[in-house]
Amino acid sequence: LEEDQLAAYVPHVLPKIMATLMTLLAQTKADDSFRLTLLKESCINVISSLAGSAQKTFAPYSQEVLVHLEPVVKITNTTSTEEGSPFVALRAKATDCVGAIAQAIGPEAFAPFLPVFYPLVKQGLSEISDHALRENSFRFFACLAFSMREAFAPYLNDVFPSLVETAMSDKFETFTHQDEHD
Repeated sequence: LEEDQLAAYVPHVLPKIMATLMTLLAQTKADDSFRLTLLKESCINVISSLAGSAQKTFAPYSQEVLVHLEPVVKITNTTSTEEGSPFVALRAKATDCVGAIAQAIGPEAFAPFLPVFYPLVKQGLSEISDHALRENSFRFFACLAFSMREAFAPYLNDVFPSLVETAMSDKFETFTHQDEHD
């Protein structure tokens, strides 16, 4: 479907997905089941896909979605920071979703949310050691860079050291060597 064709479906699909996600997020407990976490991730993935496909026509819905994603992107070591934690995996998906929304709606529409999400994503990189979160954080930055173009330049001083650190880490090296043997 083209962007304008998809725009007709967004008002019908997004409220149902958001209602489901809000219900699931309200049920968040330290003992979340793997299935419940997968459902939350699936809702976030659908929102990412809708934003990416609908592009600028997603803008009227972006504020509501971003407000609800903010607490998920704030998940920190009060829940769990273990590699592969379902909480951190959910944060990773939400981080990717915020980046997709930022790219879809453009830098002007995302500007009010940049001071909220940029520090949270940067904080996640420095405080939580998780491969999926790092990958999705860099996707977030890539979406911002793509959308903002040269206006992203001031943020490179923050992003580039984390990127180099990740590339130089033992985990990255192990990961790339495993890929070579597959």
